Amino acid sequence: MRILNSSLALVICLAMIMSASVFAQGLYWESTTTGEGATQISKMFYMPKMFKIVTNQAEYVLLRLDREMFYTVHPGEKTYSEMSFADMEKTMKGAGARMDKAMEQMREQMKDMPEEQRKQVEQMMGGMMKGKEKGTKAPVEVIKTSERKTVSGRGCTKYILRRGDKVIATLWVTKEVKEFEAMSKDFAEFSRRMMAMNPATTDAAEGWDKIDGFPMETEHSKGIKTVVTKIEKQSVPVSDFEVPKGYKKVKSKMAELEEEE
Repeated sequence: MRILNSSLALVICLAMIMSASVFAQGLYWESTTTGEGATQISKMFYMPKMFKIVTNQAEYVLLRLDREMFYTVHPGEKTYSEMSFADMEKTMKGAGARMDKAMEQMREQMKDMPEEQRKQVEQMMGGMMKGKEKGTKAPVEVIKTSERKTVSGRGCTKYILRRGDKVIATLWVTKEVKEFEAMSKDFAEFSRRMMAMNPATTDAAEGWDKIDGFPMETEHSKGIKTVVTKIEKQSVPVSDFEVPKGYKKVKSKMAELEEEE
């Protein structure tokens, strides 16, 4: 009986160690984003429900799905700001409403412009001057094609995100990142949160959880393109997803802009 108990204890111990190693294993990748006349290199760290995004030496972002919080950390100043997902969405909706109001006022002013001048303004502003769409938007359709290519050494399949006749985004997706299966739900939520912060990519947030695999290359209709250049398994200490001790809390830039208005 003593031997049986010892064997059972050993099995349980090994199971716990194996389980811990699975949850301790994270993912790290680097990507290059181009568009709007700029290039940005990002370093991404993932552990379950936690992301760390480093885009420059001045600051980095912590996205905690478990807390529904964004943290922006400034190591040089030893400061940080925070915002909940709910407050972020409220701020973005408010910004969208203010933009709609400004566009409506501009459309009214343009009614008295000479036709040639009005066309020039409309061309400069692009689709922003067309006015709000009536009724409910068509749902985003996710299309998996048969096209294949290799991106940064990974075999990928082409996906198209489309709303009606308009292509919103084109993605090259790989199934060769096996670790991604365990983090796919977290990644879909992360992608929705990050794209919601950028008006140029908001539409693509819909249908993201229908993409089967890890997107190695993503190109939005607004000309913003992201290519993953490196990806590997990497365990990251949970402490790396916390604001360092002793840092002073300050107002976020988005909160400051809202107060100014």
